[in-house]
Amino acid sequence: MPRHSYIVRLNVEAFDRRIREIGFVDNQEVARVMGISTTQIWRAKLPINDSRYNSPGNCFIAGVIYTLGGPFENFFYIEENMKKCGFHE
Repeated sequence: MPRHSYIVRLNVEAFDRRIREIGFVDNQEVARVMGISTTQIWRAKLPINDSRYNSPGNCFIAGVIYTLGGPFENFFYIEENMKKCGFHE
């Protein structure tokens, strides 16, 4: 039976809209307030098929929810991952 894997994805449109509403100037300012690197934001915004893409981690997700104010569903969604995630069949 094939295994399905799922990943957490950033809703880039909702993220960008909310940082503008709050008045953040750029991703560098948001990253500083969230306590993460600007690179983490950049990588989370990349298309999943880009080898530089990283799925948001715990600190990223918590930082977004705390800093931008809202439930998980406002800024993230679950997507089936078509890449292998270390599973061996």
